[in-house]
Amino acid sequence: MVELSREDQYLLKEYENAAQVTFHIDELRNSLTGFFVAFSGLAAAALAFLLKEQPSFNLGIGLPTVVSILLALLGVLGLIVVLILARCRRVQLEHFRIINNIRTHFLGTDVTLWNVVQLSANTVPAPTRTSGTYYWASMIMLATALMLSGAAYLALAKVFVWMCPQCSLVVSAGFFLVVWVLEDRLYMSRAKAPQAVTYTATDVAKLKS
Repeated sequence: MVELSREDQYLLKEYENAAQVTFHIDELRNSLTGFFVAFSGLAAAALAFLLKEQPSFNLGIGLPTVVSILLALLGVLGLIVVLILARCRRVQLEHFRIINNIRTHFLGTDVTLWNVVQLSANTVPAPTRTSGTYYWASMIMLATALMLSGAAYLALAKVFVWMCPQCSLVVSAGFFLVVWVLEDRLYMSRAKAPQAVTYTATDVAKLKS
Protein backbone atom coordinates (compact mmCIF):
# COMPACT_ATOMS: atom_id res chain seq x y z
CA MET A 1 0.00 0.00 0.00
CA VAL A 2 1.36 3.41 -1.00
CA GLU A 3 1.87 5.80 1.87
CA LEU A 4 0.43 9.20 0.97
CA SER A 5 2.20 12.36 1.95
CA ARG A 6 0.47 14.86 4.18
CA GLU A 7 -0.01 17.13 1.17
CA ASP A 8 -1.68 14.37 -0.84
CA GLN A 9 -3.94 13.49 2.07
CA TYR A 10 -4.94 17.14 2.28
CA LEU A 11 -5.69 17.26 -1.46
CA LEU A 12 -7.83 14.14 -1.20
CA LYS A 13 -9.80 15.77 1.60
CA GLU A 14 -10.22 18.90 -0.53
CA TYR A 15 -11.42 16.69 -3.39
CA GLU A 16 -14.01 15.12 -1.12
CA ASN A 17 -15.17 18.50 0.19
CA ALA A 18 -15.46 19.95 -3.33
CA ALA A 19 -17.47 16.94 -4.49
CA GLN A 20 -19.82 17.31 -1.52
CA VAL A 21 -20.34 21.00 -2.33
CA THR A 22 -21.35 20.19 -5.92
CA PHE A 23 -23.92 17.65 -4.73
CA HIS A 24 -25.18 20.04 -2.03
CA ILE A 25 -25.72 22.76 -4.63
CA ASP A 26 -27.90 20.40 -6.67
CA GLU A 27 -30.01 19.78 -3.57
CA LEU A 28 -30.14 23.50 -2.80
CA ARG A 29 -31.29 24.27 -6.34
CA ASN A 30 -34.07 21.70 -6.05
CA SER A 31 -35.18 23.10 -2.67
CA LEU A 32 -35.05 26.70 -3.88
CA THR A 33 -37.10 25.92 -6.98
CA GLY A 34 -39.57 23.95 -4.88
CA PHE A 35 -39.91 26.90 -2.50
CA PHE A 36 -40.67 29.28 -5.35
CA VAL A 37 -43.26 26.93 -6.86
CA ALA A 38 -44.89 26.35 -3.46
CA PHE A 39 -44.93 30.06 -2.64
CA SER A 40 -46.42 30.86 -6.04
CA GLY A 41 -49.07 28.20 -5.40
CA LEU A 42 -49.99 29.80 -2.09
CA ALA A 43 -50.22 33.17 -3.80
CA ALA A 44 -52.47 31.69 -6.47
CA ALA A 45 -54.68 30.21 -3.75
CA ALA A 46 -54.87 33.60 -2.03
CA LEU A 47 -55.77 35.22 -5.36
CA ALA A 48 -58.51 32.64 -5.93
CA PHE A 49 -59.85 33.45 -2.46
CA LEU A 50 -59.93 37.16 -3.27
CA LEU A 51 -61.76 36.52 -6.52
CA LYS A 52 -64.29 34.28 -4.79
CA GLU A 53 -64.88 36.60 -1.84
CA GLN A 54 -64.72 39.86 -3.77
CA PRO A 55 -68.23 41.09 -2.79
CA SER A 56 -67.58 40.65 0.93
CA PHE A 57 -63.81 41.11 1.08
CA ASN A 58 -62.95 44.78 0.67
CA LEU A 59 -59.30 45.85 0.82
CA GLY A 60 -60.06 49.47 0.06
CA ILE A 61 -58.43 49.24 -3.37
CA GLY A 62 -59.54 47.66 -6.62
CA LEU A 63 -59.01 43.96 -7.15
CA PRO A 64 -56.96 44.50 -10.35
CA THR A 65 -54.56 46.63 -8.30
CA VAL A 66 -54.26 43.90 -5.66
CA VAL A 67 -53.55 41.28 -8.31
CA SER A 68 -51.03 43.56 -10.02
CA ILE A 69 -49.13 44.11 -6.77
CA LEU A 70 -49.19 40.40 -5.97
CA LEU A 71 -47.85 39.47 -9.42
CA ALA A 72 -45.16 42.13 -9.19
CA LEU A 73 -44.00 40.84 -5.80
CA LEU A 74 -43.91 37.27 -7.09
CA GLY A 75 -42.01 38.44 -10.16
CA VAL A 76 -39.38 40.18 -8.03
CA LEU A 77 -39.10 37.04 -5.90
CA GLY A 78 -38.60 34.98 -9.05
CA LEU A 79 -35.87 37.35 -10.23
CA ILE A 80 -34.08 36.93 -6.90
CA VAL A 81 -34.36 33.15 -7.24
CA VAL A 82 -32.79 33.33 -10.73
CA LEU A 83 -29.87 35.33 -9.33
CA ILE A 84 -29.40 32.81 -6.53
CA LEU A 85 -29.45 29.94 -9.03
CA ALA A 86 -26.80 31.74 -11.09
CA ARG A 87 -24.64 32.19 -8.00
CA CYS A 88 -25.04 28.52 -7.10
CA ARG A 89 -23.98 27.49 -10.60
CA ARG A 90 -20.92 29.76 -10.38
CA VAL A 91 -19.83 28.12 -7.13
CA GLN A 92 -20.52 24.66 -8.55
CA LEU A 93 -18.40 25.29 -11.65
CA GLU A 94 -15.61 26.65 -9.48
CA HIS A 95 -15.60 23.44 -7.46
CA PHE A 96 -15.69 21.34 -10.62
CA ARG A 97 -12.45 23.06 -11.56
CA ILE A 98 -10.96 22.37 -8.13
CA ILE A 99 -11.85 18.70 -8.50
CA ASN A 100 -10.24 18.59 -11.94
CA ASN A 101 -7.08 20.31 -10.68
CA ILE A 102 -6.68 17.69 -7.95
CA ARG A 103 -7.41 14.94 -10.47
CA THR A 104 -4.69 16.33 -12.72
CA HIS A 105 -2.24 16.38 -9.80
CA PHE A 106 -2.72 12.67 -9.15
CA LEU A 107 -3.09 11.36 -12.69
CA GLY A 108 -0.30 13.42 -14.16
CA THR A 109 0.42 12.36 -17.73
CA ASP A 110 -0.81 8.78 -17.41
CA VAL A 111 -2.89 8.41 -20.59
CA THR A 112 -4.36 5.08 -19.48
CA LEU A 113 -5.78 6.57 -16.28
CA TRP A 114 -7.14 9.60 -18.11
CA ASN A 115 -8.98 7.32 -20.51
CA VAL A 116 -10.44 5.45 -17.54
CA VAL A 117 -11.56 8.58 -15.69
CA GLN A 118 -12.71 10.39 -18.86
CA LEU A 119 -13.17 13.66 -16.96
CA SER A 120 -10.66 16.47 -17.44
CA ALA A 121 -10.36 20.20 -18.08
CA ASN A 122 -11.90 19.48 -21.49
CA THR A 123 -15.09 18.22 -19.87
CA VAL A 124 -15.53 20.92 -17.21
CA PRO A 125 -18.92 22.45 -18.11
CA ALA A 126 -19.51 26.10 -18.87
CA PRO A 127 -22.76 28.10 -18.70
CA THR A 128 -24.64 27.52 -21.95
CA ARG A 129 -28.24 27.90 -23.05
CA THR A 130 -28.40 24.20 -23.94
CA SER A 131 -27.50 22.81 -20.53
CA GLY A 132 -29.92 21.12 -18.19
CA THR A 133 -29.09 23.69 -15.51
CA TYR A 134 -30.12 26.54 -17.80
CA TYR A 135 -33.35 24.76 -18.71
CA TRP A 136 -34.03 24.43 -14.99
CA ALA A 137 -33.46 28.15 -14.42
CA SER A 138 -35.45 29.04 -17.54
CA MET A 139 -38.60 27.67 -15.92
CA ILE A 140 -38.27 30.31 -13.21
CA MET A 141 -37.38 32.94 -15.81
CA LEU A 142 -40.51 32.17 -17.80
CA ALA A 143 -42.76 32.28 -14.73
CA THR A 144 -41.14 35.52 -13.56
CA ALA A 145 -41.49 37.21 -16.95
CA LEU A 146 -45.15 36.17 -17.14
CA MET A 147 -45.87 37.50 -13.65
CA LEU A 148 -44.17 40.85 -14.22
CA SER A 149 -45.75 41.33 -17.64
CA GLY A 150 -49.14 40.41 -16.13
CA ALA A 151 -48.61 43.03 -13.43
CA ALA A 152 -47.69 45.57 -16.10
CA TYR A 153 -50.80 44.71 -18.11
CA LEU A 154 -53.12 45.24 -15.15
CA ALA A 155 -51.34 48.46 -14.23
CA LEU A 156 -51.52 49.85 -17.77
CA ALA A 157 -55.03 48.64 -18.58
CA LYS A 158 -56.64 51.63 -16.86
CA VAL A 159 -54.21 54.03 -18.51
CA PHE A 160 -54.97 52.86 -22.04
CA VAL A 161 -58.63 51.96 -21.56
CA TRP A 162 -59.91 55.18 -23.15
CA MET A 163 -57.21 55.67 -25.79
CA CYS A 164 -56.20 52.21 -27.01
CA PRO A 165 -57.38 49.13 -25.10
CA GLN A 166 -55.00 46.90 -27.10
CA CYS A 167 -51.97 49.06 -26.31
CA SER A 168 -51.63 47.70 -22.78
CA LEU A 169 -51.43 44.17 -24.19
CA VAL A 170 -48.78 45.18 -26.71
CA VAL A 171 -46.72 47.01 -24.11
CA SER A 172 -47.02 44.06 -21.72
CA ALA A 173 -45.82 41.66 -24.42
CA GLY A 174 -42.81 43.91 -25.02
CA PHE A 175 -42.21 44.06 -21.27
CA PHE A 176 -42.25 40.25 -21.16
CA LEU A 177 -39.50 40.09 -23.78
CA VAL A 178 -37.43 42.72 -21.96
CA VAL A 179 -37.69 40.86 -18.65
CA TRP A 180 -36.85 37.52 -20.30
CA VAL A 181 -33.75 38.96 -22.01
CA LEU A 182 -32.68 40.72 -18.81
CA GLU A 183 -32.99 37.52 -16.77
CA ASP A 184 -31.12 35.56 -19.41
CA ARG A 185 -28.24 38.06 -19.47
CA LEU A 186 -28.10 38.25 -15.69
CA TYR A 187 -28.01 34.49 -15.34
CA MET A 188 -25.39 33.90 -18.04
CA SER A 189 -23.11 36.64 -16.72
CA ARG A 190 -23.34 35.55 -13.08
CA ALA A 191 -23.21 31.79 -13.62
CA LYS A 192 -19.69 31.84 -15.07
CA ALA A 193 -16.93 30.42 -12.92
CA PRO A 194 -14.42 33.04 -11.74
CA GLN A 195 -11.09 33.27 -13.48
CA ALA A 196 -8.56 30.68 -12.33
CA VAL A 197 -5.94 32.09 -9.97
CA THR A 198 -2.28 31.42 -10.74
CA TYR A 199 -0.06 31.85 -7.70
CA THR A 200 3.61 32.77 -7.81
CA ALA A 201 6.26 32.22 -5.16
CA THR A 202 5.83 35.85 -4.14
CA ASP A 203 2.07 35.40 -3.72
CA VAL A 204 2.57 32.32 -1.55
CA ALA A 205 5.12 34.17 0.58
CA LYS A 206 2.58 36.94 1.16
CA LEU A 207 -0.04 34.36 2.16
CA LYS A 208 2.29 32.96 4.80
CA SER A 209 3.21 36.35 6.21
